[in-house]
Amino acid sequence: MMLPPDPPAAQAPAAQPVRAIVTRAGDGVHVVLIGESTRAVRLDYTLTAGSSGNRAMQGGAARLEPERPATLLDLTQHGSGDWSGVLEVRVDGRAAYRLVLSAPN
Repeated sequence: MMLPPDPPAAQAPAAQPVRAIVTRAGDGVHVVLIGESTRAVRLDYTLTAGSSGNRAMQGGAARLEPERPATLLDLTQHGSGDWSGVLEVRVDGRAAYRLVLSAPN
């Protein structure tokens, strides 16, 4: 039995094109979201994050060009306690993927 050919690369869903870099920064947490893809994609993202009942939501939209990394978000959240976050990313209108984030100790 022959399998159908693979879809063209332009139609294949992009791998997870957004990554988060989370570091401690003084009395808070520094978060940078980097977008990078091997093909042009449009994405929407939402980051819900914070510590000890003090949560904030930040989001946006971007169009990534092939092989051109882009900083989507660069923020520092101040406060004490354990910091955690959830990043939700929707690429080209497809089902969203989620990344659970935490700050290093």
